[in-house]
Amino acid sequence: MKVKIVAIITVIMLLFISVPVYADTPIPERPADDNWEYWVILHHPIDDFLYISSNNPIKVTTDEKALKVYNCKSYYYDGSKFVYQDVETGEITIHMTPVIIYQSNHDIEYEDGSGFFFLRPRESHLYPTMKGMDFGTILRTFSVGLIPILGCLILVLSLRKAWAFLRGQLTN
Repeated sequence: MKVKIVAIITVIMLLFISVPVYADTPIPERPADDNWEYWVILHHPIDDFLYISSNNPIKVTTDEKALKVYNCKSYYYDGSKFVYQDVETGEITIHMTPVIIYQSNHDIEYEDGSGFFFLRPRESHLYPTMKGMDFGTILRTFSVGLIPILGCLILVLSLRKAWAFLRGQLTN
Protein backbone atom coordinates (compact mmCIF):
# COMPACT_ATOMS: atom_id res chain seq x y z
CA MET A 1 0.00 0.00 0.00
CA LYS A 2 2.78 2.41 0.92
CA VAL A 3 4.61 1.67 -2.32
CA LYS A 4 1.48 2.58 -4.31
CA ILE A 5 1.09 5.86 -2.45
CA VAL A 6 4.73 6.79 -2.97
CA ALA A 7 4.49 5.84 -6.67
CA ILE A 8 1.34 7.94 -7.15
CA ILE A 9 2.88 10.92 -5.35
CA THR A 10 6.04 10.58 -7.45
CA VAL A 11 4.03 10.52 -10.68
CA ILE A 12 2.01 13.56 -9.58
CA MET A 13 5.20 15.42 -8.67
CA LEU A 14 6.78 14.62 -12.02
CA LEU A 15 3.69 15.84 -13.85
CA PHE A 16 3.34 19.12 -11.99
CA ILE A 17 6.93 20.25 -11.36
CA SER A 18 7.74 23.07 -13.74
CA VAL A 19 10.80 22.30 -15.81
CA PRO A 20 11.99 24.89 -18.33
CA VAL A 21 11.99 23.52 -21.88
CA TYR A 22 13.29 25.39 -24.89
CA ALA A 23 12.43 24.50 -28.47
CA ASP A 24 14.05 26.45 -31.27
CA THR A 25 14.68 25.74 -34.90
CA PRO A 26 17.76 27.84 -35.60
CA ILE A 27 18.03 29.63 -38.89
CA PRO A 28 21.38 28.85 -40.49
CA GLU A 29 24.03 31.53 -40.85
CA ARG A 30 24.15 33.30 -44.19
CA PRO A 31 26.86 32.24 -46.64
CA ALA A 32 30.28 33.76 -45.98
CA ASP A 33 31.01 34.29 -49.69
CA ASP A 34 27.90 36.43 -50.27
CA ASN A 35 28.53 40.17 -50.13
CA TRP A 36 25.44 41.51 -51.91
CA GLU A 37 23.57 44.21 -50.04
CA TYR A 38 20.05 42.76 -49.74
CA TRP A 39 19.21 39.22 -48.70
CA VAL A 40 16.30 37.11 -47.52
CA ILE A 41 15.93 33.58 -46.13
CA LEU A 42 12.75 31.87 -47.30
CA HIS A 43 10.91 28.65 -46.62
CA HIS A 44 11.60 26.09 -49.33
CA PRO A 45 9.43 22.95 -49.49
CA ILE A 46 12.33 20.64 -50.45
CA ASP A 47 15.49 22.12 -48.89
CA ASP A 48 13.83 23.79 -45.84
CA PHE A 49 15.61 27.10 -46.44
CA LEU A 50 16.36 29.15 -49.55
CA TYR A 51 18.75 32.09 -49.40
CA ILE A 52 18.31 34.85 -52.01
CA SER A 53 20.59 37.88 -52.25
CA SER A 54 20.54 40.87 -54.57
CA ASN A 55 22.05 44.31 -55.09
CA ASN A 56 18.50 45.72 -55.33
CA PRO A 57 15.70 45.61 -52.75
CA ILE A 58 13.59 42.45 -52.83
CA LYS A 59 9.84 42.97 -53.25
CA VAL A 60 6.72 40.81 -52.96
CA THR A 61 3.83 40.67 -55.44
CA THR A 62 0.59 42.17 -54.10
CA ASP A 63 -1.09 38.75 -54.09
CA GLU A 64 1.74 37.46 -51.81
CA LYS A 65 2.51 34.47 -54.04
CA ALA A 66 5.89 35.46 -55.44
CA LEU A 67 9.04 37.48 -54.84
CA LYS A 68 10.29 40.00 -57.39
CA VAL A 69 14.06 40.32 -57.55
CA TYR A 70 16.34 42.09 -60.00
CA ASN A 71 19.70 40.28 -60.42
CA CYS A 72 19.99 37.69 -57.68
CA LYS A 73 22.10 34.87 -56.31
CA SER A 74 20.41 31.83 -54.84
CA TYR A 75 21.66 29.29 -52.33
CA TYR A 76 19.95 26.12 -51.13
CA TYR A 77 20.33 24.54 -47.70
CA ASP A 78 21.98 21.09 -47.62
CA GLY A 79 21.31 20.35 -43.95
CA SER A 80 24.37 22.06 -42.47
CA LYS A 81 25.08 25.17 -44.57
CA PHE A 82 23.94 27.15 -47.58
CA VAL A 83 25.36 25.92 -50.89
CA TYR A 84 25.66 28.19 -53.94
CA GLN A 85 23.08 27.40 -56.63
CA ASP A 86 23.22 30.03 -59.39
CA VAL A 87 23.13 33.70 -60.44
CA GLU A 88 20.19 35.08 -62.39
CA THR A 89 20.21 38.42 -64.19
CA GLY A 90 17.30 40.65 -65.06
CA GLU A 91 13.97 40.72 -63.28
CA ILE A 92 13.25 37.37 -61.65
CA THR A 93 9.93 36.20 -60.20
CA ILE A 94 10.25 33.46 -57.60
CA HIS A 95 6.88 31.72 -57.25
CA MET A 96 6.30 30.11 -53.87
CA THR A 97 2.94 29.58 -52.27
CA PRO A 98 2.82 30.75 -49.59
CA VAL A 99 5.87 32.99 -49.33
CA ILE A 100 7.23 32.36 -45.83
CA ILE A 101 10.06 34.71 -44.94
CA TYR A 102 12.18 33.66 -41.98
CA GLN A 103 14.74 36.43 -41.96
CA SER A 104 15.76 39.49 -43.92
CA ASN A 105 18.21 42.34 -43.54
CA HIS A 106 15.85 44.97 -44.96
CA ASP A 107 12.18 45.90 -45.03
CA ILE A 108 10.49 43.95 -47.80
CA GLU A 109 7.72 45.85 -49.55
CA TYR A 110 4.93 45.04 -51.95
CA GLU A 111 5.47 46.07 -55.56
CA ASP A 112 3.31 49.17 -54.94
CA GLY A 113 5.60 50.30 -52.08
CA SER A 114 3.38 49.47 -49.10
CA GLY A 115 4.83 47.44 -46.24
CA PHE A 116 4.94 43.65 -46.05
CA PHE A 117 7.73 42.24 -43.86
CA PHE A 118 9.22 44.37 -41.09
CA LEU A 119 10.34 41.72 -38.61
CA ARG A 120 13.70 41.97 -36.94
CA PRO A 121 15.97 38.93 -37.18
CA ARG A 122 15.31 36.27 -34.55
CA GLU A 123 18.10 35.70 -32.10
CA SER A 124 18.37 32.73 -29.83
CA HIS A 125 19.87 33.75 -26.49
CA LEU A 126 19.64 30.24 -25.09
CA TYR A 127 22.76 28.74 -26.68
CA PRO A 128 25.24 31.54 -25.76
CA THR A 129 23.75 31.69 -22.26
CA MET A 130 24.07 27.95 -21.75
CA LYS A 131 27.66 27.98 -23.05
CA GLY A 132 28.53 30.50 -20.32
CA MET A 133 26.91 28.48 -17.52
CA ASP A 134 28.80 26.16 -15.19
CA PHE A 135 28.24 22.43 -15.48
CA GLY A 136 25.31 21.32 -13.35
CA THR A 137 23.51 24.67 -13.22
CA ILE A 138 20.33 23.20 -14.67
CA LEU A 139 20.37 20.35 -12.16
CA ARG A 140 20.89 22.80 -9.30
CA THR A 141 18.00 24.94 -10.57
CA PHE A 142 15.80 21.86 -10.78
CA SER A 143 16.81 20.66 -7.32
CA VAL A 144 15.95 24.04 -5.75
CA GLY A 145 12.29 23.39 -6.61
CA LEU A 146 12.49 19.73 -5.71
CA ILE A 147 13.74 20.23 -2.12
CA PRO A 148 10.56 21.94 -0.79
CA ILE A 149 8.38 19.31 -2.48
CA LEU A 150 10.38 16.48 -0.88
CA GLY A 151 10.15 18.29 2.46
CA CYS A 152 6.37 18.49 2.16
CA LEU A 153 6.21 14.81 1.21
CA ILE A 154 8.27 13.81 4.27
CA LEU A 155 6.14 16.07 6.47
CA VAL A 156 2.91 14.45 5.23
CA LEU A 157 4.29 10.94 5.77
CA SER A 158 5.53 11.89 9.27
CA LEU A 159 2.17 13.38 10.24
CA ARG A 160 0.38 10.29 8.95
CA LYS A 161 2.66 8.01 11.00
CA ALA A 162 2.25 10.19 14.10
CA TRP A 163 -1.53 10.24 13.69
CA ALA A 164 -1.60 6.43 13.35
CA PHE A 165 0.57 6.08 16.48
CA LEU A 166 -1.60 8.47 18.54
CA ARG A 167 -4.79 6.84 17.35
CA GLY A 168 -3.40 3.44 18.29
CA GLN A 169 -2.40 4.66 21.76
CA LEU A 170 -5.75 6.30 22.45
CA THR A 171 -7.84 3.33 21.34
CA ASN A 172 -5.93 0.84 23.53
